[in-house]
Amino acid sequence: MHTQLQFVSNTHTRTHRLLYAEHEGLDKMHDLYVKELRKQGRQEYGLEKRHFQRVWKALLLEGVTNHETSVSFEVEELKNRAKGFSICDICKYYQMLMLGTSDLARRATYQRRLNKHLAAVRDDREELARIQRLCIINKHHCGFFLDAADSAKFQIPTTTSTAKMMSQLWRIRQKLTCVQMFDARKSLYMFQTLPNVPTGGNLTATILTRMFNTGEFDECTDLYINIDGAGDNVCYTVLYMLVHILLCASAKKWKLRRIHLLRMKVGHTHNELDATFGVLSRHVYGKHARGDSRKNILSFAAFKGMCTGVYKDRLVLLEAIQQVYDYDTFLKNYRPRKADAGIKHHFAIDFEVRDAGVFVRSKAAIGAKTPWNDWVQMYPSLMDIRPHQPHAPDVCPPTLPNKHWDDFDTRVVPTLKKFYNGGMKHGISIPLDDKTEMMSILTDGPTEGAPPDWVDWSAPAGAQSDDDDDVVEDLISDSDDNDEYRPFLQLPKNPDGKRCRCGSDTHMTVNALACPMNPRYTVREPTVDDDEDNHVKVEDGGDVVDTSAVDTSASKKRPRQTADADADAADDVPVATATPAKKRRQRRKKGTSLKKNAEVEVLYEGKWWRARIKFKHRGKYAVIYHDENSCEEGGVTADRIREYVQ
Repeated sequence: MHTQLQFVSNTHTRTHRLLYAEHEGLDKMHDLYVKELRKQGRQEYGLEKRHFQRVWKALLLEGVTNHETSVSFEVEELKNRAKGFSICDICKYYQMLMLGTSDLARRATYQRRLNKHLAAVRDDREELARIQRLCIINKHHCGFFLDAADSAKFQIPTTTSTAKMMSQLWRIRQKLTCVQMFDARKSLYMFQTLPNVPTGGNLTATILTRMFNTGEFDECTDLYINIDGAGDNVCYTVLYMLVHILLCASAKKWKLRRIHLLRMKVGHTHNELDATFGVLSRHVYGKHARGDSRKNILSFAAFKGMCTGVYKDRLVLLEAIQQVYDYDTFLKNYRPRKADAGIKHHFAIDFEVRDAGVFVRSKAAIGAKTPWNDWVQMYPSLMDIRPHQPHAPDVCPPTLPNKHWDDFDTRVVPTLKKFYNGGMKHGISIPLDDKTEMMSILTDGPTEGAPPDWVDWSAPAGAQSDDDDDVVEDLISDSDDNDEYRPFLQLPKNPDGKRCRCGSDTHMTVNALACPMNPRYTVREPTVDDDEDNHVKVEDGGDVVDTSAVDTSASKKRPRQTADADADAADDVPVATATPAKKRRQRRKKGTSLKKNAEVEVLYEGKWWRARIKFKHRGKYAVIYHDENSCEEGGVTADRIREYVQ
């Protein structure tokens, strides 16, 4: 068996303790004992399990003496109670490599790589600790941990008895999500959800929405959120919910300007909030799940009283969430059509609201030694030609219906009714208030309430004015050119430096969504209604001019603008003006083709511009204008081109 020596120094004597690591019960220890005897060929001399248990208990009481050195040891058990936590793949990989080689040079190499990885993790924790200290001393910086406890730990009811009849009892699992603030007293906000409430990104976004009504962020300009890598947290629903919050805060003159989303490396996400859950678990179950210090928690009111007694003044709020907001539908038009598949590779994401929209930057670790990538405009998205207008701050998201609770009517209700009505002889004294509360839930089902109130965007005390806009600091650093990691919302480069016909090196064909020559970006043909609506045009001076007599047969609606053009100009539809008779030329007949490098004229914004044919693709022409001011992206259809006659 694996052992570990721990030396304890005293004033006069020195004692040594022999500690057994990873003790998982007498059954496994006896199996290991039998295997060792079989290897030595002495299995006939082995002890039975009951005699082995007696010898083991005597060893724990009396200790053991090494006959060669005459040194006595005290024996203690080390039991690993942290089961189910994810292990870092990088740490496990290098540890296996070190155990699988006998070459000292290779082992030293693997050890150096492991130490480098652990140094990066320490750098992340140091940066996170610096942010916590900053939030304590600066009222304009706020932050919190956001995590959920194991739903199997805090089930209702919890009993002191662990008899066999209790194994047939179907208990109600509650998901306990907690928010611990980065303040001096480590304030706690706890939220309970039953199995019928939908989980995922909608639940996380609803809890974040509830936090904005607590008044914690009224004076905040920078908000730090530390989460783990669960799918509930790392998803586009949560990211674009934060974008919407920044847009609403900017519209309502809040001081909030930046949100920092932080994530530790996988396998190294343990933080103070996990220790907070451990304190509650110890008060419920004791130091060991099979010990005699378990407590009877027979209702949700009793559980709330337990939390209040454990955390005392730290617990600010304990609230049950009965419904969540449907942020997936509410933010559907915010998201770009092409999603970033490598979102889980970004462990630090910064959102900042500016006049042009919301900008974002990211990096592969929280640590200060890891450089940031360039700022990128996230909303309005550069991938959408006509981005969706943001919802007004007063518009509340729709409510998501609750899901079906499996086994509630078939398993939970029958067994718990026997428990509370005395049909099960468990010998537990159930208070009348606890019995009344639980029987109402079992009879009427879970309470169907409303989601938390929408954010009250009325300007808090001390809100900023139009003249108090902070100057955006230039924190841009050189981006890390790595094939396995790329900046957030930026397309990867083509392999071997290949380029599309449009000249871009982020896609290869014109069928890509990011290509300006994509056939989907065709110009809509004008209709009769468009011509009738364009008879009246308002000049710059305010005079109304009737243009019904103007020949608008050659006019075309302005093509869709890209992100480089002014977004406001996309809604204006200019009207073509009449061309003098001596400058009119016959437009090219349909069916004829123009050769490469041919000199032509292109109709754009009601004027004819000189251009040169570059190539033809799928019935469209790529042209090069002689005048740079008339440049437009996308292919040109044949009905907008005519031959140039000198």
